[in-house]
Amino acid sequence: IVFFTGGSNSISHRIYDDFLKNVQKQNISVYVPSFNYEYMNYLIRILTRKYKKVIMIGHSSGCNTLLNNCNYTNIKNIILIDPVKTTFFNKKTFFLPYINSVLFIHAMKSYKISYNPYGLPFIPNFLRLQKKDIDLNKDNNIQIVEFDQYGHSDILNPYISNFMHYTRITTGHENRNLSHLHNYYSKITNLIKNIIDSTF
Repeated sequence: IVFFTGGSNSISHRIYDDFLKNVQKQNISVYVPSFNYEYMNYLIRILTRKYKKVIMIGHSSGCNTLLNNCNYTNIKNIILIDPVKTTFFNKKTFFLPYINSVLFIHAMKSYKISYNPYGLPFIPNFLRLQKKDIDLNKDNNIQIVEFDQYGHSDILNPYISNFMHYTRITTGHENRNLSHLHNYYSKITNLIKNIIDSTF
């Protein structure tokens, strides 16, 4: 997988290490391009020669960076985790003529008021990147998976996601047990593995 971090891929991948290690345990290689990486075309060519399938995954506003860099004929599958718009002042539709499948993964506490504990939505509706914001070929396959009890930062390393949760910046699952948070990584990893093993 080619993984794009939050902050339009400017945030260090280190805060995703626990999640990415969980992915790697499934014999899935992970590449994280640097911020403003200029040679995506060459990277994709090299990776598609080396691996049976290459998919792109983005988290938060890193999904915008992904969508601006996925129009290569060798990329057929993308995964958008809690995607955030960065172009909310002017409406932008991403045209993706080569993509066969898109998986939206939503941690639903990102988009609504939480009461246990109390917290405001981290991603208000006008910042939420949705299916209507992408334009695909008619033969595409779009899936949407929602996790009702999880929040925007629960994919991060526990010490970061706990900080975000307890300061109410982004409220997450009320169960902050370490094994429970790691189970969330596993749920997302299983979805990734299903895409990799699919024929799309």
